[in-house]
Amino acid sequence: MVNMQMFKMNKKGSNILQDNVYGSIIAVLGISILLLLLWGLWGIFSSNNDLKRADKQMDNLINEINSIKQGETKDFILLYPSGWALTGWPHKKGIYAIAETITFGAIEAEELKPNYCKENNLKNCVCLCYFSSNLLEQIKNNRFGSEGVLEGCNEKSVCREITENEFTVNPYGFNFHYPILVDNLVENGEHLTIKKEENKLIISSGK
Repeated sequence: MVNMQMFKMNKKGSNILQDNVYGSIIAVLGISILLLLLWGLWGIFSSNNDLKRADKQMDNLINEINSIKQGETKDFILLYPSGWALTGWPHKKGIYAIAETITFGAIEAEELKPNYCKENNLKNCVCLCYFSSNLLEQIKNNRFGSEGVLEGCNEKSVCREITENEFTVNPYGFNFHYPILVDNLVENGEHLTIKKEENKLIISSGK
């Protein structure tokens, strides 16, 4: 009789232990799912917030550009969004930016622009684009083609029209387009330098 009671108690204890284990597993799974949902919602919020910030930055940049007279130079602080870059368009298809004016025989290379610029018939445009970490690393190491940059801009960007017939976006002020990384500006304590000279707009970086 005593053994039977002990068996029942052990069985009851085992059932309670199993219930506790199952309950703990369900609780952990529930918390994990909740955390994933919260992470997803944060990603959506962060992405939308970055787009709003980029849009505001581009409005301010264009206002600054439009206020500059020939022969003037102005500074513009560009601190965010992180992971984004300022780019100028058009580029030439299949040619690295440093050789974008090269022609093959009598046939000039095809010009590439982000979809927004093409769809709105913008001859020249400047864009803030979100780039993957891999593309950012390639740009930092000076290894990229215009098509890779184009893909990033088509995925997520904010673009505005540039009315000047000639303009360049280049961190060193060279006469060809090259992305200016927002993170580089912040890390190096630099700002954008906007200059108009000889009817040409030059956007570079400087301290």
